[in-house]
Amino acid sequence: MTGRAPRAATLDASVRAFCTVLRDRHGFPLGPGDTLLALQAVDAVGLARPGPVRAALRAVCCARAEHLPIFDEAFDRHFLGGRGAAPTRQDDLPETNFGFPSPPDPDVARDAPDGRSGEQRTLTPGTRPGEESGETGSGPARHAPAGDEADTDGGEAARAQASAETGDGHAPDAARTLDRAYDAAAREFLHHLRLRPQRRLTHAARGTRLDPRRTLRAALATEGEAFRLYWRARAPRRAKVVLLIDASRSMDAHAQDALRFAAALSRRTHAAHTFSFSTGLHDLTPDLQAGRDLPPLRAAWGGGTRIGPNLQAFLQAHGDRLLGPGTIVVIVSDALDVGDTAPLAHAMSELARRSAGVLWLNPLAAHPGFQPTARGMVAALPHLTLLAHADTHAEYAALRLPGR
Repeated sequence: MTGRAPRAATLDASVRAFCTVLRDRHGFPLGPGDTLLALQAVDAVGLARPGPVRAALRAVCCARAEHLPIFDEAFDRHFLGGRGAAPTRQDDLPETNFGFPSPPDPDVARDAPDGRSGEQRTLTPGTRPGEESGETGSGPARHAPAGDEADTDGGEAARAQASAETGDGHAPDAARTLDRAYDAAAREFLHHLRLRPQRRLTHAARGTRLDPRRTLRAALATEGEAFRLYWRARAPRRAKVVLLIDASRSMDAHAQDALRFAAALSRRTHAAHTFSFSTGLHDLTPDLQAGRDLPPLRAAWGGGTRIGPNLQAFLQAHGDRLLGPGTIVVIVSDALDVGDTAPLAHAMSELARRSAGVLWLNPLAAHPGFQPTARGMVAALPHLTLLAHADTHAEYAALRLPGR
């Protein structure tokens, strides 16, 4: 941690100051959670070029389209000294920001034997500073922790996605590794979904009730001697899983992990059904079961999230088909509902009544001292089987229904 502390401190201070400028001077609706998301976004894309940094911060900070020109002007002034940005060029951030080198002196570049300065090297597509084509020597250090500072799984997911977008050749391997981890989590989760067995009895190798008809029929072959006893037991109930993922802007840092888990469940069983919601309800099940790649979940800007009406839409369109005594409903949301909570309370009551259990995964529950005091959480809490959080494959694998 000691080798990374100076740059991390500069990064934190710069991003926090930038968010403060947007909030106090320009009226952007940014809270502490948005500042944390901004830090995570910048850390995920890396600091090699200002273009990806600009795009990452813009996605977090701009809630409305009219924010974009204000954001760009503030970004140029804060990070680039007012000189603007060229997202497609190797325009490093100034030395006073994050400790990056300034642009090369043209005179120094002309004096170099190959037309390049000693520190600035031409990057081939898909490479980063220090990864030049045909070179294994030392280059500018990348913004990455040492080997003993391994990222969390959520960070790995963000980096894998960012690498895929920037052409990093290692992204497919990282994505496959993460998919395998989520496959194992889905298998573990399904294994522990032992639901109450059905009332009807079925043939069983071992059971609590003797099957007299099969026992006597088998005894006819041995002159009436019942050498083998046949049993009946209550039929096991196969679990069906319904995931409802909040795709609002406040959930942007968590929804993609939930979607990875949903994709893993769909690979394990056809009894998994996934929906996303923000300003409307969207059925993702056909694409997930077909193995098609999904675009990142994005909500309509400035629309807000009305959880209650979306859950009611699910009940009306899919409740009869998907809900029942063998269904587990998993809701992934921070419960920041901008609408009336009465529809949410009614929908939660219906979900609880018509299913085997309702799990609510709230990422805010990961913070020490969390209390479910948000209006949406207060409305939902009486109807929940479990309130927890899960942001990594290990946390999804550890989910258990109470009493199981």
